[in-house]
Amino acid sequence: MEIFTKNKFTVITIVLLILINIFTLLIIWFGGRDILGPPRMELPPENADRMVFFLKNELGLNEAQVQEYRQLRLKFLEQTREIIDEVQSLKRELLDQLFSDRIDNQKVNQLIQSIGEKQKIAERITFNHFLEMKNLCSEGQQERLRRLLDEFFRPPRPQRPPDMEDDRPKPPPPLGRPDDQF
Repeated sequence: MEIFTKNKFTVITIVLLILINIFTLLIIWFGGRDILGPPRMELPPENADRMVFFLKNELGLNEAQVQEYRQLRLKFLEQTREIIDEVQSLKRELLDQLFSDRIDNQKVNQLIQSIGEKQKIAERITFNHFLEMKNLCSEGQQERLRRLLDEFFRPPRPQRPPDMEDDRPKPPPPLGRPDDQF
């Protein structure tokens, strides 16, 4: 009888292992990647909706805010496109002056002043765009927008070579004769 109970325990163990293996195979075959693998992230779109996707994730915009942002962006692009084209045209004229046989300083100054005026208008439009965007957001979203814009407008830090260990200043060389240093 002892052999029968030992065999019974072995048979039950083997049956459980077979059931676990079958269950694992079924999970893998029928969509187990969602259960076993890391969670899938939504892929960003390939077209102009990348900015909408980015802001939706970063600021937590709802669908109504997304629709309003799209309208704000279209309005911003329409307003700035004409100014950008005008600035490019003025810069082309300035470049033509640079390579002309006789440079007209009065015309150069006028072109530079016109470019500055157009840039000023573009900056005002950009400011108003971000103001409207701020008004679109809730208070928590406004704080995230502030951090996002701070990061965006922060000047880039220069890259340090990899051999630099830290920012501490190096000590001055020791005083004395050059031969004493070695």
